[in-house]
Amino acid sequence: MKKFLFFSFFAAALSSMNFAQSINVMTYNLRLDTPNDGENRWDNRKDLVLSQINYYEPDVFGIQEGMVNQVTWLDENLKSYSYVGVGREDGKTGGEFSAVFYNSDKFDLLDSGTF
Repeated sequence: MKKFLFFSFFAAALSSMNFAQSINVMTYNLRLDTPNDGENRWDNRKDLVLSQINYYEPDVFGIQEGMVNQVTWLDENLKSYSYVGVGREDGKTGGEFSAVFYNSDKFDLLDSGTF
């Protein structure tokens, strides 16, 4: 009887507890795409960037210094992710992005904005 009462109490306590959820967050400075980088140019770095993101599997990650072609390439190659963000020069595609990518299998975008 004592074991049954303990189990019932334990099961009831567990069912009423709120369990914390974790979110894996990452930031990545892409470094803008410039031919002046020589052997470190984007075409030579992009596969490494992609493999690191896939390895760490962040739920959300932010990028810095991403040009539109880099953001587009990541968007096309990261199938489980969507992003929000705009170029800083014109609020569309011009200039560097500080985009936020999120795992769209886990999260729904409710709202976004840029300031």
